[in-house]
Amino acid sequence: MDSELYDQAKKFRKAFLKIKPENFEFGLLSEYPKNCCEFSSYLLAKYLIEKYNYKNTKMVTGENRYKTIQRHTWLIVNGLDVDITAYQFSSTNKTVITAFSSEWHEI
Repeated sequence: MDSELYDQAKKFRKAFLKIKPENFEFGLLSEYPKNCCEFSSYLLAKYLIEKYNYKNTKMVTGENRYKTIQRHTWLIVNGLDVDITAYQFSSTNKTVITAFSSEWHEI
């Protein structure tokens, strides 16, 4: 785990939680973290690239092999899975994940 990247992602997530859900335009992030993984990943990527110069950043989408209707989106930054919305699922209670080959993302 990259502790600096973890701290930056945690700081970004904390900022989301400070905003009242009714203040998000168009309701896109009003249920954060539920159903917000793609939009919040876009914003997190922009934040990490522009503020901390993480150029090697890409967004990925996976599908739960046991529940194929369940999809999820997160980032890979310098080879690490970075996720600030995984805890919307009952299979993890981690609010921020930064890990090489995260076991949770292998599902």
